Amino acid sequence: MKDFNLIKIAHLHNPKYLIPKEIHYTQNHKSFVWEMAQSYDSVSTLLYHKDKESLLLIKQLRPCAYVRDSIGISYELCAGLVDKKNKSLEEIASEEVLEECGYKINPQNLIYVNTLYLNIGLTPAMQTLFFANITEQEKIDEGGGFEDENLEPFLLPIKEIQTFLKDKTKPKTTALAYMLEWFCNKECK
Repeated sequence: MKDFNLIKIAHLHNPKYLIPKEIHYTQNHKSFVWEMAQSYDSVSTLLYHKDKESLLLIKQLRPCAYVRDSIGISYELCAGLVDKKNKSLEEIASEEVLEECGYKINPQNLIYVNTLYLNIGLTPAMQTLFFANITEQEKIDEGGGFEDENLEPFLLPIKEIQTFLKDKTKPKTTALAYMLEWFCNKECK
């Protein structure tokens, strides 16, 4: 992982990815205000590496998690924002697999699993979940994301999924936990 140091936490000025808003509404003739953050939808992909009988996940340093626990590491699916015009969700997901994991996969080989809210109490953003099989023949570089990202690919042997899911020392995203359960219901029987 790259070296990381927290410098400060400040209020947003000219936000790029997250726009704070207030929702004003009435309920039973009484006025209420709800805080929300407008943000992009996203795509995430669970990758099964057939040659290694493992799932290829991402181990990533997240500044928000660092603020919470001074460690900041999270285990996640390969994922990205839906912020590219004129590209399908599958094309965006395939680009993220190449960028983060180093595997070039055909968008048509992605299997749609589900679309879920990310954090409905805070944002209306949705996350579309995909699954794909990969082999070493599709690997074209080491991945690792862009310069402003701090991530590395992580192989999870399928025989260790249940232990990993229960391991509180390995913080996981909700989408990852959902997809691991989905994979086990489909493949681990």
